[in-house]
Amino acid sequence: EGFYVAAVEEEMGAKEAGIQAEDIIVKIDNTSINRFSDMTGYLSSKRPGDRVEVTYLREGNSRTVQVKLKANPYMDFYGMRLKDLSDNEAKQFDLKERVKIAQLRNRRLLQRGIQDGNIITGVNGENIKSTADLRKLDQENIYELEFMNEKGERFRFFFD
Repeated sequence: EGFYVAAVEEEMGAKEAGIQAEDIIVKIDNTSINRFSDMTGYLSSKRPGDRVEVTYLREGNSRTVQVKLKANPYMDFYGMRLKDLSDNEAKQFDLKERVKIAQLRNRRLLQRGIQDGNIITGVNGENIKSTADLRKLDQENIYELEFMNEKGERFRFFFD
C-alpha cells in the first residue's frame, strides 16, 4: 500500500529530492500513506518552504529523502489547467507571455482548436505575462482570450 507516483513535476520539491515516476510513497514524516487522500490530508497542514521526510519504495527498496515543499504551480481558469512557463521554455520560444495550457478540459475551446501546450497571450486585449496576472482579473467580465500555438500562430476566442 502507498501512493503510486505517476509523474513528477519539474522544479518541484519531489523532483529535486530524487523521487521519480513509478516510486511508491509509503510514509511522510511518521504518517503512513496508504492512498492519495492520506497524502493530501497530511500535506494540507504544511506550507511552501516546509521540509518533510518522505519514505518511498523503488524497485522493492525503501528509501528516505528530505523534500522541501513548494507552492502548487497550477491554476484553474475557464476549464484549463495553466502553468507559468519556465525560464528555459520562455527563452526557447522567445516569449514575454508566459502562461501555458498544461491540461485543457474546456470542450468549447477544444472544438475551436485550442490544445494543451498553447500559450495564453492576452485577455480582453491586455497582455498576460503570468498566472498572477490572471488571478487579478474579474472572471465575470472576460469576453476574449488570445492564444498562440506551438507554430507561433496567434488566434482569439470570443465568448458569447
